Amino acid sequence: MKDFGQLPTILQKFFRSRRVPAQDVGDLTQETLLRVLRCSREESLDSFEAFAIGVAKRVLCEYWRRARKAQLHRDISDVVELAGHSNPQTDALRRERGALCHKALARLPERTGRLLVKRFIEGVPRTTLAREERVSTAAIDVRVCRAKRELKKRVGLVARRGGSVPMNRRSGQ
Repeated sequence: MKDFGQLPTILQKFFRSRRVPAQDVGDLTQETLLRVLRCSREESLDSFEAFAIGVAKRVLCEYWRRARKAQLHRDISDVVELAGHSNPQTDALRRERGALCHKALARLPERTGRLLVKRFIEGVPRTTLAREERVSTAAIDVRVCRAKRELKKRVGLVARRGGSVPMNRRSGQ
């Protein structure tokens, strides 16, 4: 078994210097150490520490990608949320946002709107969507990301123009 020595401390410092939230530093350090342990090339490495930092960079990229994706999901959930709180003002605001979202959704290309509805309202897993569309899950992820971005843009347009949105050239609406 490889003696890590100061490596955990070095990795923690690495993650902190990249502005990772304190509650996630330990998890990322542990994930990095596990990946380094799984590597069968560790005996032939010139610099074990340099290799570990390279692994830490990949772990950090994955972490930020997941965080960005989670933020996009939170954004779309905020737009689509339905009323149901005891505060009438909150209910009215949510209904208004929901109406804006539905108007914007209606102006999206049919395929894009259908993808968003299936993924976020019906809760269809991305693997199922990929199988239906005969594409990879990565392609579905890209399409969903683009569709959410377009929906957010259209919701903003609907809000600014008082309920009207520019016609979509593709859908002919």
